[in-house]
Amino acid sequence: MHGLRHPYSGALYEPLGERRVQVTQRDGKVAVFAADGRWVSGDKIGADPQLTGWVAADRGVHRMAEK
Repeated sequence: MHGLRHPYSGALYEPLGERRVQVTQRDGKVAVFAADGRWVSGDKIGADPQLTGWVAADRGVHRMAEK
């Protein structure tokens, strides 16, 4: 999968689709969060709601991309 590392905690945020994000902490704990930062399943860990929202957002095709 592809994702982003949180700049302070180092946790990996990966999109799962359906406005869900998997967060993996450096210690190996894993949880799934909704786009608004609400915990859905997995280990009880914290997540950055701004980053979950950004990672879960729909991505369009760049306007300069070939169609």
